[in-house]
Amino acid sequence: MIIVLTGIPGCGKTTVVSELKDFQELNPGDFMFEAAKDLNLVKTRDDLRKHINPEDYKKIQEIAMNKIAELTKDKDSIINTHLSIKHPYGFTQGLPDFALEKIKPDMFVLVEAEPKEIIERRTSDGSRDRDSEEEFELDTHQKMNRYFASIYANKTNASIKIIHNRQGKIEESREELKKAIDSF
Repeated sequence: MIIVLTGIPGCGKTTVVSELKDFQELNPGDFMFEAAKDLNLVKTRDDLRKHINPEDYKKIQEIAMNKIAELTKDKDSIINTHLSIKHPYGFTQGLPDFALEKIKPDMFVLVEAEPKEIIERRTSDGSRDRDSEEEFELDTHQKMNRYFASIYANKTNASIKIIHNRQGKIEESREELKKAIDSF
């Protein structure tokens, strides 16, 4: 089973999935960052969406997806990624057609949170250079993820599950994810 786990930065997707032990977890951003560093395109992970032109971005996406496709063969996997990427020049696909063809997902799980909570989480996370955004911008990004999920699920015949990750209710979110996986 291949699950694509997604949500905008600060929604808590990595925390929600952190206790699933029967799945290998892969993050395309890690592979993209390594490829971009090897090509001398970035210095930090956050440079991926801020300082790479669209052509180079597609190139490193392809490198990452080829590696992930190899690693997911015959293994239950969670691909922790973004369905839509917000760049200075606009939103782009997190999973272009070539990526969907390679990974063949069975389920898309969208982790969402209230924009106010996302702002609080981003503010308290000193490990990353998170964008400062208004609540309406975060809401728009979450809606973009739903839009992309619908397109991707249509192309791959995968299901879509939306999990609301409320502040202080992480166990409920984890339980909801486990039930979705068990019922598949």
